[in-house]
Amino acid sequence: MKTLIFSLLLMTTSSASAGQPMDVMAERLHSLRSEVEQLNLKLESEKKKYQSQLQSLSLQKGDLNAELNREKIQAEQINAQVTKLKSRLSGTSGEDQMVSETVKKIIATIKSYVEGSLPYKKSERLGDLQKINDLLTNQLLTPQKAMARLWSFVEDEIRLTKESSLSRQNIMLDGKSVLAEVIKIGMLQLYFSTSEGKVGQIVKTNANDWSYVVYSEDEQIELTKKLFASFKKKIRKGYFKLPNVAGL
Repeated sequence: MKTLIFSLLLMTTSSASAGQPMDVMAERLHSLRSEVEQLNLKLESEKKKYQSQLQSLSLQKGDLNAELNREKIQAEQINAQVTKLKSRLSGTSGEDQMVSETVKKIIATIKSYVEGSLPYKKSERLGDLQKINDLLTNQLLTPQKAMARLWSFVEDEIRLTKESSLSRQNIMLDGKSVLAEVIKIGMLQLYFSTSEGKVGQIVKTNANDWSYVVYSEDEQIELTKKLFASFKKKIRKGYFKLPNVAGL
């Protein structure tokens, strides 16, 4: 009996000694498995994070490419407009070149008319024409805009033929430039009155030349003074007896 009890105690002690390393190993394995699971979770988290960043970068790349394409298209459009404008300004456009030549011919025709017309503010009128021509020649004005200005000039010329007015301008008397009051009757006649009391009218001597003639007869002088008095009183409608140089 004692032998049996001893044997049982010995087996129990041996089993306990052999079981202790198994428990430690199991605990170690459990700990390692937990660490592996934590690493897997962390890896999955990092993987999702990188995937999210990659997706974001891909979207940004798409947006940048789209923006780049828009900028490229806009740059091409601007470049086309600049090229077109340079072409028009340089006169390389065949259509504009033809219009430009036509406008210059019209300017020459109107200039010839102004030079032969009544010398009312002639230098200013010719100056306006020359300015249009210079801007067109120097490509600072398109033919279309030059034509618009030219048309405005023609309208002013037409208005001059319909209006009678009192103003001041320089006239040539005895080879000297004299500031005088002048009355323009349409574009038919021009009368003058100087500060020295000389009155008279302009007389055409040839195609483009005019001469200022001073009246010497009393009737001519009187009629001219009455005409100036009426215009200064704003009386410009009604019957007027106009003075005239004998023989005209």
